[in-house]
Amino acid sequence: MKALRLLLATVMVLLQAFLSMCTLIGLAVVGLGLYYHFHLGHPTFVNETRDTIVEALGCIDDPCVIKDNPGGDALTFTKAARFVRDGAIKLVVIDGRCASGCAYFADKARPHVCITRKAYFSFHKGRTSDGTDEFIFDLIHSDDIQKWVTQQGGYPTDSMLVMKYKVAKKFWPTCPI
Repeated sequence: MKALRLLLATVMVLLQAFLSMCTLIGLAVVGLGLYYHFHLGHPTFVNETRDTIVEALGCIDDPCVIKDNPGGDALTFTKAARFVRDGAIKLVVIDGRCASGCAYFADKARPHVCITRKAYFSFHKGRTSDGTDEFIFDLIHSDDIQKWVTQQGGYPTDSMLVMKYKVAKKFWPTCPI
């Protein structure tokens, strides 16, 4: 009788442990499913990714080929770089002008960017306004590009610092195509 009670108690403890483990696994699976639905697979996220990349780069193709990008809002290009780093586009080809925010994007998404002989980058100080005052600032590029900009005299305020292909190929690989 004592052995039966001990056996029954052991079975109950094991059953509780098993059910607890199943509950945790179930919660983890449900949690991952909700994360995927609301963040990765949700149409709003997919549309935001596509819209941001199109706004910044002008294309959503893979590879995305940039022939003439004048730049724009730094935040938009920062988001586009994050989306590309996360796999939204595997390769971005710079095949011409990539200025301002585009140059910032190309730096931040560098593992997914290659350049052709026609590529060149233009850098300048960033500008923003709160409606009353205008603020001018240096964008923070990767250390190697920051060093090159400093060696050229820093970011210009009213013009562009141009990096042609001959120098740019030290920072980005030349495209195989």
